[in-house]
Formats: sequence, structure tokens, C-alpha cells
Amino acid sequence: MTRALLLVPLLLACGGPPPPAAPASAPEMAFQQVQPPGSRLRLALPASMRRVRHTLRYEDAALGVAVQVSDATVTPGNEAEIVEADLARLRAADPEVRARPITWGSGIEGVEVDGRVGHARLRILTLWRDGALARVLVRHPARERRVVARILDSVQLDPSAELDPVAVLGIRMSVPAELSTLLVSNEELVLRTAARAVPFPSGDASIDVVYAPFVGARPESSEARGRLLGARFSGLPIEGTPQATQLSGSALPGYQIAMSATVEGTPLLLYGAYLETEGGAFLLRASVDASQAERWAPRFEAMARSLRPRAPVHNPAHVTRR
Repeated sequence: MTRALLLVPLLLACGGPPPPAAPASAPEMAFQQVQPPGSRLRLALPASMRRVRHTLRYEDAALGVAVQVSDATVTPGNEAEIVEADLARLRAADPEVRARPITWGSGIEGVEVDGRVGHARLRILTLWRDGALARVLVRHPARERRVVARILDSVQLDPSAELDPVAVLGIRMSVPAELSTLLVSNEELVLRTAARAVPFPSGDASIDVVYAPFVGARPESSEARGRLLGARFSGLPIEGTPQATQLSGSALPGYQIAMSATVEGTPLLLYGAYLETEGGAFLLRASVDASQAERWAPRFEAMARSLRPRAPVHNPAHVTRR
């Protein structure tokens, strides 16, 4: 089914055209082309929408619309399984979620989902080709369905483009050449030595970074910072009682922690770093097979030391490969 054929059923599924007394605002609304940092996607968004810092989320509180973008590298052939897993989670919250297969042109396949979250509507467009999988999630009030249709109709995916592994979070970081970008999503990037979706932690060298805005007061003690960092490893069979220590020589004030755990019979080195900014903290989490610890432990620490926010520059070349 093509995108053009989907427009009519999409509007009908959202409740039909608006009443004459409340015309949709889309024809008068100014839109602008946006290419989210680090993403293979381009799309048109209302000019009033602003990107939330260190995320791939765009919002306009007055309009009531929020757009979230994610971009991933997956094993070709596994896309349908990934989408079905996402649908299963959505249906647990909304049993009436509807999914429609689509063809986007140039060999790009996809699925469009229509559901509800509380009183808001939820529209998700997932596209893939040649291992590139991208998703646009829009949360919106029902009255803005035409604005949302225009946003989704504008989405373009370039499967040949290379993901920028750190632009999404607005950071600079030295990245070893062996690592490839597995996922760039809202508030998170994931790097792996093997481009396959495996649970964290694994024997492959694996690093992910998230940005955590402070909620309430800034953590003032090393214990409070350690708890925030330790939460990234909750549920794992950590050996002993490791303590966070100050990370010296880092671009941002930071703490680090090294731990050991055995997961599914595999001994692992776990490494975490907490790097503080004015309004929040970057949390780096890494794992590797314990037999590779001597090689990767200094690399994990070097990545943490090099991480720092960057000034907003259009398409900067800011990743150092070694």
C-alpha cells in the first residue's frame, strides 16, 4: 500500500474532517525543513516547534504537538520482528492500536501506527531499508491531525547516509574506530563492536550514553552522584560493593565506577561515568567480556574524559576516530 492511498483512511481513523466551525490550522501554518542531528531523516515541522536540548525531541506546548525521532542500524531482515515487538508493547497500553504496512518508494518499506496515550493521539511512522531503520513518533491532540499528517507525509529517509554517533546528544567524544553506531534515539546513543541488537550488557564492547536532566536539586554529594550512576546498572548481579571515584582530567566534572558481573555465564567488566553539566548529567555505561578488560578499560575511561558539550554548529565534523 502506498503512502498516497493511506491519507484518506488515516483521516477517517482519526475521526473524519473537522467541523466547519474549527478549521484545521495547517494551511496557514509555517513549516520548515529539519534534519535532526545525527539522523538519516529529514522532515517538515511547524516553525514554532523547538528541539529539546540533548534530545531528538521537538515540541510546541501551545500547539500540543511533540515529535520524537529515532534512528537505528539493525541486521537486515530483522526489521519486521523489531516492529512487532514495539507493537506488542503499545497494545499492552492501548489494545485498539492499528498498524498499516506501507511502501515509501525507492525500496523503502514501513509500518504506520495509530493509537492513543491517555487523552492524546499517537502516530508512529517506522521506515527501513538495507539495515537502516528510522522512526518518527508524534503525540498530538485530535484537533491537530492535519498538522500531523503533513509532518508524516514530509518524512524522507536516506539509508545510505552515515549516522553521526554523538550529534544527537550535542556532544563531542573520542570514539574508537572499532565501534559502530547501533542506535541514535531520543536522549540516547548506543555504540557496539557488533551491529546487532543484543541486551545490555553483552560480551561485545558496548557503550551507551544518555542525558539525564536534574529533577529538583543538583546532587551535591559523591554518594548521591554514585546512586544516580549506579541506577544505570540496576538488576545486574554486581560483585562486591564498588565505589564511585572522581574522574580526573575529564572535560566535565565527573565520577567513574568499575565493576564485575557474570551474566548468563559470561564474566563481564562494567564501567560507568557520571559527567555533570549545568542542568543535568551525561551518564556513560559500558560493558565488555572480562577477557578484553585490559584492552577496553582504558578506552572506556578515555571516552568519558573526552565527552563534553559542543557549540551548536551545522553539520560539524567533530568525531575523532582512532
